[in-house]
Amino acid sequence: MSRLIAFGCSNTFGQALPDIHPENKVPSKFAWPALLANNLNMECYNLGIPGASNTLIMDTIMMFPFNTGDIVVVCWSYSDRLHLLDANIKSYHKRDHNLKEIVPWNKSRRTKNYYRYIYSEQHHIQMTTHFVKYVDLYLREKQIKTFFQFSCEDNYFNPLFIPIDFSKIRSIHPFALDDGHPGVGAHQELADILYQHILSKNLTIK
Repeated sequence: MSRLIAFGCSNTFGQALPDIHPENKVPSKFAWPALLANNLNMECYNLGIPGASNTLIMDTIMMFPFNTGDIVVVCWSYSDRLHLLDANIKSYHKRDHNLKEIVPWNKSRRTKNYYRYIYSEQHHIQMTTHFVKYVDLYLREKQIKTFFQFSCEDNYFNPLFIPIDFSKIRSIHPFALDDGHPGVGAHQELADILYQHILSKNLTIK
């Protein structure tokens, strides 16, 4: 069976959806990757990581052993996040690593100083643009069919992306159980849109 492999942050993982809340230890079966894979009759690999930056998403993609026939959907995250990568870490999904993160909700002195003295929105946008283009070239070289979207409104009009406003979709549906993340309805609508888009490409799925 062909594999649908999804990369992203908590909006891919399915944070706070009813089957995994409040532990949120494994990806939700109500998240868009599982729903999309079911529609396509494919095996689902949901590699979303709650809190992931685009740096982390890119590195997770670099680590993954792809097979011929895989379909990849990357739901890129918010550009203001940053992870400092460590070559000794071989997987980010066990959550037992001490990867340094610079994210808005982290109140460490390092993070506060970064956002106060170093952070540049334009620089982070440019970094995300480079990550996206690098991953696109990397997966094209492997002949892996890939689809990109953003989990937020920051699409930067990049022509590589499916024109989906996930922020708008999640705003018109009830939120997940933490009253912040996309709820079941938003995940279902996104899965339906992605399904129609993938079907329109006339891909051969075995």
